[in-house]
Amino acid sequence: MFPLRECFYYFHTLEVLAVNCKIEDEKRYFTQKMSLDDVQRFEALENLYSQSNDFEQESAFSYGFKLGTMLMCDVFIDKNRRIHDE
Repeated sequence: MFPLRECFYYFHTLEVLAVNCKIEDEKRYFTQKMSLDDVQRFEALENLYSQSNDFEQESAFSYGFKLGTMLMCDVFIDKNRRIHDE
């Protein structure tokens, strides 16, 4: 039996794979019906969406890291206060 964390990751991965397959199927459908110029513009648009997503992920990671660091600092400061108050 898998630990809960591994089960969540496994099922999440399957869900992501299924969505990615649907996206690729739809992309293939549309690109087959487009002219070469439209396909190139479509790929450029897809690259812009990818860049935008990368910026959002980087920002979310940075914010989460800062928040976690501040939380750890608060915990250690509070722990030190309790030790000195005793």
